[in-house]
Amino acid sequence: MGTASDSIGNDLRAFITAQRVFFVATAPSTGGHVNLSPKGLDTLRIIDGRTVAYLDYVGSGAETIAHLKDNGRIVLMLCAFQGSPKIVRLHGHGEALEPQQSEFAALRALFPAHPPARGIIRIHIERIADSCGYGVPIYAFESDRSQLEAWSDRKGEDGLRAYQKNNNRTSLDGLPALEWTQEHTGPTMTRRPVEGEFASFYAGYIASVPERDVLPVLESQPADLRALGSRVAGRDTFRYKPDKWTILQTFGHLIDTESVMGYRAFCIGRGEEKPLPGFDQNDYVAGADSGERSATDMAHEFAAVRHANLWTIRRWTPEEWSRVGNANGHPISARAIAYVMAGHVRHHMAILRDRYGLA
Repeated sequence: MGTASDSIGNDLRAFITAQRVFFVATAPSTGGHVNLSPKGLDTLRIIDGRTVAYLDYVGSGAETIAHLKDNGRIVLMLCAFQGSPKIVRLHGHGEALEPQQSEFAALRALFPAHPPARGIIRIHIERIADSCGYGVPIYAFESDRSQLEAWSDRKGEDGLRAYQKNNNRTSLDGLPALEWTQEHTGPTMTRRPVEGEFASFYAGYIASVPERDVLPVLESQPADLRALGSRVAGRDTFRYKPDKWTILQTFGHLIDTESVMGYRAFCIGRGEEKPLPGFDQNDYVAGADSGERSATDMAHEFAAVRHANLWTIRRWTPEEWSRVGNANGHPISARAIAYVMAGHVRHHMAILRDRYGLA
């Protein structure tokens, strides 16, 4: 009979650690191809009682990465091929951490140094269950295969990057996969926004993004927010002061602002000359259904909105980056909006860590 567990205890930890192979399944949100992949080579690590991570080596497809960016759903399965029969499934929400992200570097040392990896998949577990496994045959482990390491060595660093760019940009269904491989049909920004391109009340957001190229910042933030969302754990309605938003309301505000700023970016990038309306952030928060949702769900909605906005921003020409429109009664350039979007999220993620305790 199957049993469920609240966390990975000592017995379950020992079982997971002893297995030489595990299986990963994901699927896109609508239609498309379900993906199931076997994994081995000592790549799975238990981070804590409800978090695991595995090293993702370079391969011919990137279905798991694309599906996680789409909806975050994932299940890992391990089964005993020797000893007592057992099957364990870890259901949860996953995120694909890429080498350009700071959290990748923080986890990379937990895994074998070679061959090079294209990412780390971190899973925040929502359900842990085991079952009998009586129908699984008995197999004896002989050795790990050496072909992946040899192939990586032959490719070399430049060859692996070229391979990923050719094979890991999208899923079978056209969903974006590795962020760094996403092509910009127009050139990236040539300069940061300057005074006159934005209202003074946006200056703090823009200053918090010192990077010259804002695109990598915009691309990395959905995963960062999902990581924060996984740490809420029953504190959804917490406020650090009575007159401040709850954690869930803050997540809702991030979605609201991303939606509004994305619309402004689209309009101004297209050359819209009519003034665009402002919005009252408190009214929008009050009118939302944040209290009925989970932080994880809301972080995934934010990711969907951000990824849609990135499809627009990545394709801007230099002229579109520089176009200036009017929003909320003030001039603002498309370039400045991109920086405001990144700075606004940085601002609130810092508050969620420092004042709401989601560090």
